[in-house]
Amino acid sequence: MELNEGNWLKVAEDFKILWQYPNCIGTLDGKHCVIQKLPNSGSAFFNYKSAHIIVLLALCDARYCFTIVDIGAPGRHCDGAIFAASRFGRALNNRQLHIPPPRTLPNSEKVSPFVIVADAAFPLKENIMRPYPDRRLTPSKRIYNYRHSRARRVSENAFGILSHRWRVFRRPMHTKQSTVCTSVKAAVCLHNWLMKGNHNNRNRYCPQGMADEEDADGMIRPGAWREDAQYGAMQNMPLSARNQRAVNAVTVRNTFEEYFAGEGAVPWQWNVLPNM
Repeated sequence: MELNEGNWLKVAEDFKILWQYPNCIGTLDGKHCVIQKLPNSGSAFFNYKSAHIIVLLALCDARYCFTIVDIGAPGRHCDGAIFAASRFGRALNNRQLHIPPPRTLPNSEKVSPFVIVADAAFPLKENIMRPYPDRRLTPSKRIYNYRHSRARRVSENAFGILSHRWRVFRRPMHTKQSTVCTSVKAAVCLHNWLMKGNHNNRNRYCPQGMADEEDADGMIRPGAWREDAQYGAMQNMPLSARNQRAVNAVTVRNTFEEYFAGEGAVPWQWNVLPNM
């Protein structure tokens, strides 16, 4: 995707319509891809699970497609360091991604910047939202975490579909680093091509039930990809032990919290709240 304001606004419109999270330009996630030990690599690719790893870091749109990817970082680095060192992380921090300026949230006077939704493996920043820590949360914070989780599942499902459909991710990759990176890049490109292709191709690649689905009460029906997720060579990244929060980032998240519990509420969230 070409990085310009027009394309970001299209992504944000999809998140508003499909996932009821306005001013969202993507969900951020990273996966550990297990590889064989690379020659002369020492411990650079050796991670906390005693496996040799390269990292696939990706931003996803609302339709399970990858918009930005960073492939090949050594697995021994923590998530924050990988993101900060990536071209994507540097461009975001330096405001070089041509993200639109802050905008009023729908049916509200509250103003928010456009944000990326991520899990607790990533830092809380003005343009990156992570959930509230799960400790004695107020009802409005629990509602925020639910709405946050709904949007974030997009990247979780995108990675799940990718690893389910491409058998290269079913077991450790036994080849040199450049080939591993090329293989992962090819799988991502083919995934996007099939997801954006004609109706028949998309339905064959990602049929109904492949991704998570919601019923009328907001309860989740797990997607088919989850059945074999535990057997693959693509693993979740560890949660971040540090969270250097900026005041602006906390303010932005609090704005979304108030919005989702107020004028931006969806009817079924109150049904889900007792089960959280």
